[in-house]
Formats: sequence, structure tokens, C-alpha cells
Amino acid sequence: MKLIEFIQKNKSFCFFSVLALLVILVAVFAPVVTGGISPTDAVLKDALQPPSAEHIFGTDKLGRDIFARVIFGARTSLIATFGTVMITANSVANTLNNVGWAIVGSFGTALMPVIGQCIGADEKEQAKYYMKKMVGAGTVAMFVLFSSVYLLRHQLVRLYDFDEATLEACAYYTGIHALFSMGAFYSLAFAPVSGFRAAGDVRYATVLSIVSMFTFRVVLAYALNAIFPQLGLMCVCIGMAVDWLCRSIMNMIRYRSGKWLYKRVI
Repeated sequence: MKLIEFIQKNKSFCFFSVLALLVILVAVFAPVVTGGISPTDAVLKDALQPPSAEHIFGTDKLGRDIFARVIFGARTSLIATFGTVMITANSVANTLNNVGWAIVGSFGTALMPVIGQCIGADEKEQAKYYMKKMVGAGTVAMFVLFSSVYLLRHQLVRLYDFDEATLEACAYYTGIHALFSMGAFYSLAFAPVSGFRAAGDVRYATVLSIVSMFTFRVVLAYALNAIFPQLGLMCVCIGMAVDWLCRSIMNMIRYRSGKWLYKRVI
């Protein structure tokens, strides 16, 4: 009864509290809400598609799913508490590193039909071979790309017309993102998952994504910010890096266990 009375007396507060919670939940569970569709995957043949069952909000001129971009954009809004300069630095760092993330992620996309065909033909050793080969190639590409971003970070941020203090912050966090991507083995965090899904190991991939993201990107990041507020945006970067590292370790354990090879696909 007390709860009902509180809600009745504070309708506006309760409404906006629920709304804020929904935004956070959507941001945390973005991969689930979007059905696994990436906001950065560009399919030119699907450019400017109208809303449909496959693309709820349609697609943009590059063929990217607009609904996925809106949902994943909720995460960026959560960074707003760290200040304008930090928002800019985070956005620029994400943009400059996104090229590397997209290219490394493409190895996972290419891996799906290969693993699917191997599993369909009951060639489990071939599936393991191609998984190792493609993920290995993605890892090499990762080190080359992010090493380049790190070394050229000061030149790359000059593409933006900001004041010197903002450019310095952009260069700093661009370098942090690149280093964390290599240190947490970004390629191992995402590319193997595509192979697991193709083999029918969907539940593992989904559970790992939700649990790891919520635990580290949300709980750990907020805890760090509460304990060490002076770290600011670095709390988000650390949470993101630990999330990647956790996924990398778990994916390698899953690969070596071989359990992903014996899931029922149909």
C-alpha cells in the first residue's frame, strides 16, 4: 500500500525513473534488443530500404540498420555525465578505432558460412581448422590496424577542428582504445562467436554477451566511477576492456573444450 501511495504522490518522478531505467536496460542489452544486428555493418545493396520486418526503421544510405544504430546510440548518451570534452574525446576515439573494429569483425562475418558448411558436412576437424585460421588472421589484422591507429593518433585527430585541449584528450583516448583493443585481444572476443553461432552454439554466445557486458561495462564501470571519480571516462574504457578480455578468455576456453562442435543446429 505504501508503494502505491508513493507512486500516486510522485507520478512524475516514478515515470522518469522507469524511463531512465529502460534507457539503461536498452543500452546494456542492445545486442539482444536488435537481434544481433550490428549498427556498423554496411550492406550497400540494402541501402535506403523502407521499414520492414527485417529492418524495423529501415536502412540508411550505406545499408546500415537504423533501428540498431538508434539502440546502440543509447550507450553513447550514458557517457554524458563525464562532460563535454570527454564526450567529444570518446566519440572521436570510437570513430577512429571503429575502422579497426569493423575490419576485425568482418573476419567473424566471413567465418559464419565456412563453419556452417563444415558443420553441415559433419567435418568437425575442418571447422576447428578454419576457426583457428580465420581468427588467427583477424588477430594479425587487429595488431596491424590498432598499432597504426596508436602511432598515428596525434595526426588522425587533426582531422577534427577542435581546440588544442580537446584534440589532446581525443588523441589520448584514441590511443587508450587502440591499446585496450590489442591488450584485451578484441579479435578473440568477437570473431569466434560468429563461428559458434554458425555451429548452433547460440545460447553460449548470447549468455556470455549479456552477462559480460552487464557485469563489466555497467556494474564495474559505475563502481569504478563511484570509488575513483577522478578517473572519469577512463572508468568506461576499463569496463569495456575487461569485458573484451573476459570474452576472449571464455571464447578460447569454449573453443578448446570442443563443446561448440556438438550442438544441434536443426
